[in-house]
Amino acid sequence: PAPFRYVTDDSGQRRIALSDGSLIDLNSASEVAVDFGGRERRITLSAGEAHFDVAKDPDRPFIVTAGGVSV
Repeated sequence: PAPFRYVTDDSGQRRIALSDGSLIDLNSASEVAVDFGGRERRITLSAGEAHFDVAKDPDRPFIVTAGGVSV
């Protein structure tokens, strides 16, 4: 399945509750794509800023990619 995309415009922020219990606080003018698979949870920040409150799951790492770097 295609990743879910979440976007905010210049005037708003958004809190996103993910299916695994993690939270994303997305700042204004920001965009993320969320792609959860069986072995990993992958987030791509393509614009703006985000803060992540990650639910523990030792079997599926939570990987964030931004600016060509994955953490």
